[in-house]
Amino acid sequence: MIPIIIIFSLSDKILVGLGQDPQVSHISRVYVTILIPGVWALGQFDATKRFLSAQYSTQIPVWVQLFTTILHFFWCWLFIWNWDMKEKGAAFATNITWILNMLLTDIIVRYKMDSDFKNMIKFYDMSVFRETKVYLKIGIPNMLMLCCEWWIFEILTIFSGLLGVTQLAAEVVIVNIITFIFMIPLGISYAASALTGNYLGEGKIDLAKKFAQMTVIFDIIVTSLIVLLLGIF
Repeated sequence: MIPIIIIFSLSDKILVGLGQDPQVSHISRVYVTILIPGVWALGQFDATKRFLSAQYSTQIPVWVQLFTTILHFFWCWLFIWNWDMKEKGAAFATNITWILNMLLTDIIVRYKMDSDFKNMIKFYDMSVFRETKVYLKIGIPNMLMLCCEWWIFEILTIFSGLLGVTQLAAEVVIVNIITFIFMIPLGISYAASALTGNYLGEGKIDLAKKFAQMTVIFDIIVTSLIVLLLGIF
């Protein structure tokens, strides 16, 4: 979090240095600095989600996020519209939603620890440092793949900002639509990766291949349907 906090705190200077509009850069810094607690909570929640996914307990974060997503509409209305807090209100609303995701999920996991997760929660010891080289050899390339995938969108945003504020606003709308399109296939891919990994660990190679192939086919169908629906409406 320390590098993130530093970058967020200096984001207006960084954006102005990249040729972005000063007013937009200032608003961006205000938004992201308020969002710092939520970013930390989001990271914790994502780690818990991955743990639960590996244990086939995806229903816990699903119900939690369905609940907080409904509440998010209320937070947005309250902070942005009713209290007219603009970008600050959007940051506060997002903070509350992300922190609630983390807290509710952790409370449920703690409540169920004596039954479902009793043998899965361990204290840290020196064993976590075993095979560190192998872990980094696999982890760093995977991290770079995810980062490069997302950095492409951010680079487009920077270039759109060089064209003007209107062009930047249009690009933000387009990015949100694109995110909406790939969010469902992305979730399916996360589930498939957990299943594939578990089956590989259990030596069930045929089942791992089956789920991998089903995911590719299903993602193509779902993405095509979403694009078709967006094209119609």
